[in-house]
Amino acid sequence: MNEKCIFCDIVNSKIKSYKIDETKNFIAILDLFPIEYGHTLVISKKHYQNFLEVSKDDLNEGIQFVAKISKEIQKKIHCDGFNITTNINKCANQIIFHFHWHIIPRYNKNPYKQENKRTKMDKNDFLKLQEKLKCF
Repeated sequence: MNEKCIFCDIVNSKIKSYKIDETKNFIAILDLFPIEYGHTLVISKKHYQNFLEVSKDDLNEGIQFVAKISKEIQKKIHCDGFNITTNINKCANQIIFHFHWHIIPRYNKNPYKQENKRTKMDKNDFLKLQEKLKCF
């Protein structure tokens, strides 16, 4: 755990999040500034700075969890595709230096564009989406 890490605080319930599922080593939460409806983060419970530091066992568990969450998102909100990404280091736009994946649902009516902007949702919208996507 890193005392100055927002994701460590989320994992340890010091900061509220919209959790939709978790495993032994990962948590899935809704992104507070989603690029697209249903944008979800899968965050390592252990503090790794980025993908390159993660143990092989944690990567295996994590990618299986990402696949599970992605299937649930597709089933429950009917998206047409996904971007599944992780950023490594500042030059690649890593902003929070704690390993996580982004699951970004995509829709044929609003296909991927490099300049996609983040949006804001209000608390009620997050709560409705959280309830729809919860796996626990």
